[in-house]
Amino acid sequence: MGHLDAGFGHLFADLAATEEHFRHQVAPSPLGTISKRKPDGSFKHRVIMDLKANRVNEATATPERQVLPTVMSHAADLAELVGWLSPRNVESYSVESLALDFRDAFMGVPLAAAERRFNAARMHPTLTP
Repeated sequence: MGHLDAGFGHLFADLAATEEHFRHQVAPSPLGTISKRKPDGSFKHRVIMDLKANRVNEATATPERQVLPTVMSHAADLAELVGWLSPRNVESYSVESLALDFRDAFMGVPLAAAERRFNAARMHPTLTP
């Protein structure tokens, strides 16, 4: 319930209540988690949705594969910058680098209201004896 408590989502009693709220048909997708053990022995759980299953991915296009920079590519860029500055007789310069990692960064970007019906999941309660 942490994501709901933080305002990252809404919980509805059933599909009809969801569609009434959005005033439109929703396209639920499978919901799951990826769990990873942290060095301290605790677990980090990442919530994931399969937007391929409800065909939402078909409505998007990425012009190229998204590849995040590596530490080595960053170091190469810094070396190239220093090499570019040196022959230009720059007497004094400094180069600083900063890396930031935001907790729940994806959740920090609000989804447009018109797109929320495409980012829905249908959950079934676990039955216990």
